[in-house]
Amino acid sequence: MYFSVAALIRYKGRYLFQKRDKKKGIFYPGLYGLFGGTNKRKEVPKKTMTRELSEEINIEFKKIKYFLTIKLESDHFNPKNSSIFRRHFFICELPNNSIKKIILSEGQSYKLIDIEKESGKNFVPFDYAVAKYHYMFNSKKKIIPKIFLND
Repeated sequence: MYFSVAALIRYKGRYLFQKRDKKKGIFYPGLYGLFGGTNKRKEVPKKTMTRELSEEINIEFKKIKYFLTIKLESDHFNPKNSSIFRRHFFICELPNNSIKKIILSEGQSYKLIDIEKESGKNFVPFDYAVAKYHYMFNSKKKIIPKIFLND
């Protein structure tokens, strides 16, 4: 089964996003998305995440913590044209001063984003949504969507 992984890399309260390449075959070219990718044969999600981070930014994280999985129901994302494709999200804390050690091997650039101040306009929609959810869930403000409040 094919799946993808994405890393919510946090550094000093912000999230690290990659400006995606503008190449044929890449979904959401030129937008900001999370670092990650798809699995190789017989690879489990955490191993895929570790490999992708090493390949894309040349950093080995001591702790990679599972956060959540979403199902994408579109043939567009799945290389085997299945109607359901899973994307596993992991939380990683970038150690102090590691931002200077990043060696970018995929994408046009990277940027630390204050997700609270971003509208999501230039972002991969589901990556932005999960980062925003993570921020809201862990915020000291404990923002709860109105839909969940009792009237």
